[in-house]
Amino acid sequence: MKISLVITNTKRKSIAFIADTLEIFSLEEAVRSIKNKFFENVYLVSSTAGTYIRSSPDTKKNNNIDTLSITGPQLIAIAQGIIMPTLAIQTYVVRYLASIDQYILGAILIPSPSDKKLPFSGNLTNANRRYLYQYVIQPEHNIRFAAAFIRHVINFWSEHIDLTNRPEIIGTLYNQGYGSPNPHPKSIERGEQIAEEFYPLAKKWFD
Repeated sequence: MKISLVITNTKRKSIAFIADTLEIFSLEEAVRSIKNKFFENVYLVSSTAGTYIRSSPDTKKNNNIDTLSITGPQLIAIAQGIIMPTLAIQTYVVRYLASIDQYILGAILIPSPSDKKLPFSGNLTNANRRYLYQYVIQPEHNIRFAAAFIRHVINFWSEHIDLTNRPEIIGTLYNQGYGSPNPHPKSIERGEQIAEEFYPLAKKWFD
């Protein structure tokens, strides 16, 4: 497993690490994974200020931690079409799209019929990208992405277990990512909260 993207704050302190498997790690989780030799081409450097992750000397420039890093504001600017995506972002998007099933693709490609500006045709302009960003962040639209993600999670795990009636596990995976499918998944506190508090509330709204 290799680090393929690093999100930092404006002071260039690493906040999150995304692996080429699309798994997301906090700094602490990444440090533990490197200690357990789960990551390739990186090593740890410890100082009085803390522990840092560095690329191995023989790592190619495109896979260097510094090259793979992007700040939160830069990420937002890319999403808004203000600046061009870095190679690391482009690579991440290609991997992410390759992992998506038909449900999420449907949520991406089929816009609301009430929006006469969509879908766009041809190459997207910066104005198109800004419009899509504003479209996606609206609650009435992004709920479709949430539903598609949940459907994908259930399908992704279906060979090992049926999660249809396991809201605590679905809530856990929605919070943490797809995870590694197995017959005996465990929920986290957030997943339990979603199952015990939010699911009953949502049922009241829709019953």
